[in-house]
Amino acid sequence: MATAQTLITRALRLLSVVGSGVTPDSNALADGLTALNSMLSRWRTEGLVCYDNTSGNWVQFNSFASLSSSAIFQDGYDEAIAFNLAATLSAEFGVEPSAYVASNATRTLQLISRQNYETIAVSISGTAQELISRSMRLIGAVKPGANPKQAELNIGLTALNAMLEGWRNQPWASWSIDEVTGSIVANQQSYTLGPAGNINTTRPINIENARFQLLGVDYPLQIIDQAQWAGIRVKGLKSNIPRYIYPTGDYPLVTLNLWPIPTQTATLIIGVVHPLSGISALGDTVSLPPGYEQAIAYNLAICLAPEFGVSASGEVVQIAKKSLAEIKRMNSQTITSDLGLLAGRKYNIYADF
Repeated sequence: MATAQTLITRALRLLSVVGSGVTPDSNALADGLTALNSMLSRWRTEGLVCYDNTSGNWVQFNSFASLSSSAIFQDGYDEAIAFNLAATLSAEFGVEPSAYVASNATRTLQLISRQNYETIAVSISGTAQELISRSMRLIGAVKPGANPKQAELNIGLTALNAMLEGWRNQPWASWSIDEVTGSIVANQQSYTLGPAGNINTTRPINIENARFQLLGVDYPLQIIDQAQWAGIRVKGLKSNIPRYIYPTGDYPLVTLNLWPIPTQTATLIIGVVHPLSGISALGDTVSLPPGYEQAIAYNLAICLAPEFGVSASGEVVQIAKKSLAEIKRMNSQTITSDLGLLAGRKYNIYADF
């Protein structure tokens, strides 16, 4: 169980603002509590959640009412909060966070971001029409509770697709999480992933996870890199169930190598990151990772404002910028990070690591 004061004190010690065993003064603790709650509020806006060990449910990061307020987080979350709070407080206390603090702040936040995506598979689903309607309400083009006219929705769909097309030019800003499947042939080690491959799909930006499904049971596969693959001496070893998968950086088809080689017919399920595609119809369902619905709705509102002869409010503009910056930041971290095999790392097919 961690109290707000415990987390703040640790963050200040990480910055060497207070020494080991020393309690910060009341002003420092007050500043720390404000910064802590501001950071957690930002995490809520980004759609991050945490596992509450008491209730057994996934919940939002709640603010701490006082220094003595406590929360029970799952393993690793206290560390993420302390290191990221240290990075947040560094400017207020006029100190530069050490490389150790900065790197651990990034690493731990990446871990809980990944856990949000992979373990609980948080996503938001809605139709294109619902997104467009929300954007129009944000700029006052339609009243709350009212539905846009068909012609207005068509304008919105055109603007939405134009905006997403622009985002696709920025791979760190635009992506969706999908699962693709392929058939495993007994005693075959390699399979292709991509257009017209063994697993026929658009070439993904990232491979998030993989699992081997046999007789209705899923067996997670650990994704390994080129060096780890090279370290396997007997690549022809066979087994009923493989343990590892090595994706190459080939183009246009990614080659997926399984080890040991499976000896039974089964199904390979791959979690991939695709660029957001265009939306064909207003009734199409759009499944989005946390934070995307808000970024799309608010940025689309700005795009639509001139077409409807209105101006977006300063608040809408501010939220649009902030929400887009947050998903850019999260995607940049996800694509470039390397947490190692045992941390459940993802694989960047562009960089081949």
